[in-house]
Amino acid sequence: MLSPTQMLYRSAISMRVVLALLTSFSAIAPSASAAYPDKPIRMIFPFAAGGPTDAVARVIAQQLAENMGQPVLVDNRGGAGGVIATEAAASAAPDGYACIKAKNASLDAARF
Repeated sequence: MLSPTQMLYRSAISMRVVLALLTSFSAIAPSASAAYPDKPIRMIFPFAAGGPTDAVARVIAQQLAENMGQPVLVDNRGGAGGVIATEAAASAAPDGYACIKAKNASLDAARF
């Protein structure tokens, strides 16, 4: 079993990977379509608001908003081991304005 420090460290590494990927996508987006994004982007996080993961998510959202020129909203959907957030992301309109940061376990559980 991981200690709380190890879990926070792994979560921070995961957030850095997500930030790197999303930032790289934001550099590609203007060349792919000049009109994207033309409305706020929603980032869905399967964690409760107010915790350290939420703080990191808001830093990522702020950086993305500065890079993309549109607001990035943090949508915290904690509960059920991430299944609630995964289902919210799966049922979102497939227009590229919703993304999720989730663990593999919540993605697997949401399939069933």
